[in-house]
Amino acid sequence: MALHFMTASLELPYVILPYSNIVISDFTEHKTGVYYEAGFAKGLGLEVIWTVREDNLDQCHFDTKQMNHIVWKTPENGI
Repeated sequence: MALHFMTASLELPYVILPYSNIVISDFTEHKTGVYYEAGFAKGLGLEVIWTVREDNLDQCHFDTKQMNHIVWKTPENGI
């Protein structure tokens, strides 16, 4: 089912994630929102797929280093 919402971007995790089966979170460049949204998804009991670009792997926050990240080199590699 495709869901389309017209809402403030701050509300999107609360509106969209409860309807999700899985969440793919990319931690490249370590944007703080991805940590929040992945944690929110885990709190909902959703499966989170953790990804990061190879040159950012060693910079992952200590709270997520124990997670198995799918490491990619270029967008052409795919995930």
